[in-house]
Amino acid sequence: MLARDTGMNPTPSLMNAADSTVSPSADDAVARLAAFLASPERPEDTLDACQLTGFLFAVVTAPERIETGDWIPAVFADADPGFASEAESVQVFHDLVAVYNAAAADAQATQPRLPPHCGLGADVLADCAPDAPAARWSQGFVIGYEWLLSLWEDHLPVELEAEHEDDLYCLTFLAGAEQIRADVAAQARRSRRDADAVFRREVQAVHAGFDQALARFAERGRRIYEYNLAREAQRTPVRSEKVARNAPCPCGSGRKYKKCCGAAAS
Repeated sequence: MLARDTGMNPTPSLMNAADSTVSPSADDAVARLAAFLASPERPEDTLDACQLTGFLFAVVTAPERIETGDWIPAVFADADPGFASEAESVQVFHDLVAVYNAAAADAQATQPRLPPHCGLGADVLADCAPDAPAARWSQGFVIGYEWLLSLWEDHLPVELEAEHEDDLYCLTFLAGAEQIRADVAAQARRSRRDADAVFRREVQAVHAGFDQALARFAERGRRIYEYNLAREAQRTPVRSEKVARNAPCPCGSGRKYKKCCGAAAS
């Protein structure tokens, strides 16, 4: 599932969040990762700390489980992270797992929230700047959602598509705010309306609906995932066809079944 070949060789235990025995706090992990990810030694297009949490929200709310070994390379744009040492590699991977676990726990909550370091600000227009923390979260979410788009296309029921698109608009708005502002300005000129006022109202509506969009999106992914698990569990196992003892053995040896694999089975 979505396997990536990155040339990295981390130890296997670091590639599975469930096997992690080191559990740094999410706050400490984010602080360390913020410095590590922002270093000029990282590959181009490496996610920053806010983009990472948006990306992970997309990962933990996907309609299928995404393995740690699949999503970690995407954080570094499928390039070598440039670890200075094995110790640094271990610390970074444990920190990534800690932030993933925090994102997964938050997505299970009744009301998921943006992390404090990239939450919505009091100035709604300030959040629309490309380097604003909330906008960076939205950019990371877009990267994650587009990476996993095929899963949603495979699993999203038609009757949920309209609500899903509404929530996507809200969660991705800040990532594309500059283009949306330009589109609003063009439409406002044609209709002789105040473009700034129209855009402000749009941003205010996004702010007001953001928490609900987070909650609905997380619940939708969880329900689809649980439904697929339940359906898989209900499937009747396929039974192998019984082979007559004197029939040729299915293994292709040319011997009778009773003298070949049938003998081993008995």
